[in-house]
Amino acid sequence: MDFGLSGKTALVTGGAGRIGSEDCRVLAAEGATVVVLDVAAEAAETVANEIRAAGGTAHAVTCNIITPNIVMDALADLSSEELAATNPMFERIRKATPMQKLGRERDVSNLIAYLSSEQASYITGQVIGVTGGIDLFSF
Repeated sequence: MDFGLSGKTALVTGGAGRIGSEDCRVLAAEGATVVVLDVAAEAAETVANEIRAAGGTAHAVTCNIITPNIVMDALADLSSEELAATNPMFERIRKATPMQKLGRERDVSNLIAYLSSEQASYITGQVIGVTGGIDLFSF
């Protein structure tokens, strides 16, 4: 098949996993340069090597995973009443969050900037929740 991917770059998160690795191989076979993103550096490199051996272009990159809760400036600025009127579930989540607020886009962006910095050079393969602590409780 020709999906017209030549000259394009594909970033595949979980690229060393069972499904992600096949995604990487198919994208490379279609002509895309593939970046195999995974927490498992050796496994990501194995997939990238397989792609290169088949004539494709691939790079292996280890990464961290960020799992935000509801993060949206527009929602974070709403009063309790406005939030409940928008979607009662959002207000229940805000109330259940130990910080008693919803996250903002900047909360995630600041973490990404830190993880990209030299100060975090030894942090890899982590799943980091940006949740305001909501994951400490179930509701």
